[in-house]
Amino acid sequence: MGFLYNLRVAIWGVPPATKEERNLLFKIDWFILSYVCLMYWVNYLDRANLNNAYVSGAKEDLNFQGTQLNQISRNIR
Repeated sequence: MGFLYNLRVAIWGVPPATKEERNLLFKIDWFILSYVCLMYWVNYLDRANLNNAYVSGAKEDLNFQGTQLNQISRNIR
């Protein structure tokens, strides 16, 4: 086996032996990737909405003082 195969095994692991195992890994990868992408998008919306609300008057409504917006934004990420 060559260098590229060994590199692939080191990064991705041993390739699936059967078609059923390959299909199972594809389904698991698809589910995890979909979930992670959805959570990243929701996090982006949350951060954007916080800043939009702050500019639209939430600063006065919630009585933000000093660096409270920065502290909240840091905790969301």
